[in-house]
Amino acid sequence: MFRITVFLTLFLFFAQKGSTQELTTFPGFLSYNYYQDSDKITRTEFFDLLSSDPESLVFLDKRKKQNTVVWISVGAYLGSAIWLGAVDNRSSVNDSNSDAIAPGILFLGSLVTGVVFSVKARNSLTKAILKYNDNLDAVTLDFRPTNNGLGLVLSF
Repeated sequence: MFRITVFLTLFLFFAQKGSTQELTTFPGFLSYNYYQDSDKITRTEFFDLLSSDPESLVFLDKRKKQNTVVWISVGAYLGSAIWLGAVDNRSSVNDSNSDAIAPGILFLGSLVTGVVFSVKARNSLTKAILKYNDNLDAVTLDFRPTNNGLGLVLSF
């Protein structure tokens, strides 16, 4: 009876298969949805998990800097749009378009800069997720049948 109890205890203890908790992200309506395997997690939990891996933290820091450039270019874009609108209203009275060159260049330059760095920031996040998922331990210890009978199986 003791052997059966020990066997059942060990079986129940080791039958729980250790699984990796891979991170994924999907675009939502206004923001991204973050998942750990099939469970939805919050944004802070997602970035805390990514920050726990030193190699993915490098890509997260790069993403943070790239997002800073994106927000600066968004501000410059909006400011240049207001400036361009003010110059266009004023130039329609004077019929002089030379005043619209500087805000026009700033308008287009900030738009291109924002788009480029937004794509780079998204790629950095993707690299961080892939690096995190690659660094997960995929080793499992199961109690299951082997070639020599029942036993503990270490899978890589």
